[in-house]
Amino acid sequence: MAREGIDRQDAISRLRASDRARADYLQRYHGINWLGSMLYDLVINTEHLPVPTAVAIVVRACQTLNERGNNVTPLAGMENKPGGQS
Repeated sequence: MAREGIDRQDAISRLRASDRARADYLQRYHGINWLGSMLYDLVINTEHLPVPTAVAIVVRACQTLNERGNNVTPLAGMENKPGGQS
């Protein structure tokens, strides 16, 4: 909020507007509800779990999938996205 120079209420309004826009986009172009639990393989609430523990869970999940013959990495598909590896 400080970086954007906005108060809490404005930040909440912007987040809700962004969420609505993303939901509309996904529904319109892909026919999916982004809140649908079947879209996600793993969901971790880091409000109640330390980030290093969450990272360990993701890495272990990838290792388990790889042991079962899947070829996955924690950052698969992120190469061309902001924050992803190049």
